[in-house]
Amino acid sequence: MFSHRMASKALKHRFLLQAPPGTYQAIREKLTGQTTLQILTQSMLLSDPPRHGNLRKPLAPSLSMNSSGDLQRGLRDKAGELAAKASGSECFDAISDIAVPLSFWLLQQILGVEIRDPWAFKLKTWEVGRALDMRREPVEGGSDAACQWLQKWAEEVLDRAAYSRNGLVASMAAQIEAGIWTRNDALANIVLLIFAGQETVVDAFGNALKTLQENPDQRELLKSRSVAWIAAAHELLRYDAPVQYAGARIAAED
Repeated sequence: MFSHRMASKALKHRFLLQAPPGTYQAIREKLTGQTTLQILTQSMLLSDPPRHGNLRKPLAPSLSMNSSGDLQRGLRDKAGELAAKASGSECFDAISDIAVPLSFWLLQQILGVEIRDPWAFKLKTWEVGRALDMRREPVEGGSDAACQWLQKWAEEVLDRAAYSRNGLVASMAAQIEAGIWTRNDALANIVLLIFAGQETVVDAFGNALKTLQENPDQRELLKSRSVAWIAAAHELLRYDAPVQYAGARIAAED
C-alpha cells in the first residue's frame, strides 16, 4: 500500500489488528513484561478496536483541523523566532537550537502542561525509542527506567492537577472523573504523546536536513521555488521517514 488513502483505509479496517485473539495475543502478553512495552500497549496507538476508539474519541476534537488554527499560527511564530535567533549566530545546531525546543513548545500547547527542562525529557524519550527498534537482542534496561521516569512525571501532573483546562491532559482527567477511562489509560496516553509527539518530529526534521544536504539539486528546486515547501515536506517524510517500524497489523480473519 503506497498511497495515504490506502494506508488510512487499511489502518481503520476492523479485521486488521495488532494482537488478534489466540497466538498473537499471547505474544503481546509476553512482550508486555517489559515496562516500556507494557505501558505503551495500553495507549491508543497500540490498542485494537473497540478499545482504540474509546481512547481516541474524547481526544479527537482537540486535534481536529478546526481547532488547530491558533496552534498553527503560534507554531509559525515560534519557528520564525528560533530560526532568526539561530541564523544570527556564526554556528548553530539545527536539532538542539530549533527542532527540540520547537517540538516541546508544541507539545506543551497540545497537552496543556509545562515542560521546564525539555532536554531531560528528550534523553528519556530517546531511551524509550531504542526499545521499539527492530532487534534480535534483548532490550537494555535503560528504556524501562526511562519509561518509569516519564510515568512518574505523568502521575505527578495528574495528582497536582498541573495542567490547563484547554489541553489534552484536562480532557483525559475529565474521562477519569466520568468513569470512562482508568487512571492507567491516562498515564499510558500521556507517556505516549510525550514520547511520540516529539521524537518523530525531531527525527523527521533531522532526516529532511540531511537529505537536502546530500541532494543539492533537490535543495536548489526549493531555493528557486520550483517546488512548493508543502510538497517537499510530504516527499521528505516519504523518502526518509522518522519511523521505519511501528508495530505490525495482522489479519484477524482469512
